[in-house]
Amino acid sequence: MAQSQLDLTGLVQSAGSTPASAPVVSGGLDLTGLVTTPASDPRSALGRLVDRLNTPLVPQIATGARAIAEPLAQPGLNDSPWWARVKGFTAGATEGAGDVAASFTSPLGLAAWLLKAREQGARHEAQRSG
Repeated sequence: MAQSQLDLTGLVQSAGSTPASAPVVSGGLDLTGLVTTPASDPRSALGRLVDRLNTPLVPQIATGARAIAEPLAQPGLNDSPWWARVKGFTAGATEGAGDVAASFTSPLGLAAWLLKAREQGARHEAQRSG
């Protein structure tokens, strides 16, 4: 069986540059412009690709949580120290929950969720039939 060749020439291009030859994966898949980076970004192509795959597709979830948490994070002049701590904890928990929920919408987060759901479905089917 022949092993397929993967040509990633020109996969990463600097901002403002024109792509070199279009990278082609066996089967004719064009990956031109998959990872674009500013010329000053010193990270490897793999590092930039992982960052892109971990970037939430719906960042508004985290933005909304921060907007809700921001007023809670500011203690008032008449707040007791205990109440100021409760407000700070609530603000931090709200912001953290928004960040976690947004991370589930990244391509890697969605893939992990789908794989886990598939595994649990297969386990459930095995228990029903066996």
